[in-house]
Amino acid sequence: NPVKDELFIETEMNVEEVSIYTVTGTLIYKEVDFNSNTIDVSEFRGGVYVMKVRTENGEVVKRFVKK
Repeated sequence: NPVKDELFIETEMNVEEVSIYTVTGTLIYKEVDFNSNTIDVSEFRGGVYVMKVRTENGEVVKRFVKK
């Protein structure tokens, strides 16, 4: 953090879904059956975003800054 072009997700759990929201709550990215460990955020505007990662063990919400 901050992120420039690629957002890396490191977890040993099976990621079922990844969603990214603006700080105002607008959904701008969603991927179901996520099978990678990176997300291309190069087209995102600079600012703060909220990422929600859903795994078999529940959800994790994290904030990140895009440069």
